[in-house]
Amino acid sequence: MSISAVALLKKAAIAAATDRKVLKAVGGVVLGIVIIIAMPVVAVISVFNGTVQVDTSALQQRIEAQLTSDQQDLLKDIETTMYDIEDAMNDAGFADRVKEAQVLYTLSLYEYADGEEFVQRLTDCFEEDQTDDELISKVNKEFKTNILPEDFTNVMKNIRLSDVSSDSSAETESGK
Repeated sequence: MSISAVALLKKAAIAAATDRKVLKAVGGVVLGIVIIIAMPVVAVISVFNGTVQVDTSALQQRIEAQLTSDQQDLLKDIETTMYDIEDAMNDAGFADRVKEAQVLYTLSLYEYADGEEFVQRLTDCFEEDQTDDELISKVNKEFKTNILPEDFTNVMKNIRLSDVSSDSSAETESGK
């Protein structure tokens, strides 16, 4: 760098250091860059160390505080329906398939939830040793929908994979 460029940078640094607005702006930019670089590194290290803890109840309270009363009522209705589906699936002997029924509800059948005996109609679509194609065929027939079996299978593949990895990590932690 030439001497004039160094002198120009020196003057700019002195001007920035003496002007509070410029100093705040530069500090904000530097802080932003540090946060952008440091936070992902901290997050990755925390994940590998297993020290990331999320207070889900506090997060839920914050989110609920931002909702209107109509949105809160809708959220409560959805939550109630999810619990009803879980109870009905457990009672029908399909405890291991609760998530499938809940996925169908949240992704495709939520608009039918107000209908008569929705949860029972959904539960009745499940059978032992049933493929995704067979399940979706029964659901489409019962609710007159056009759910694509491959769409349901793709969603469930990710959920099932997540369940398997969660189960294996729980076994590792318990020393099995």
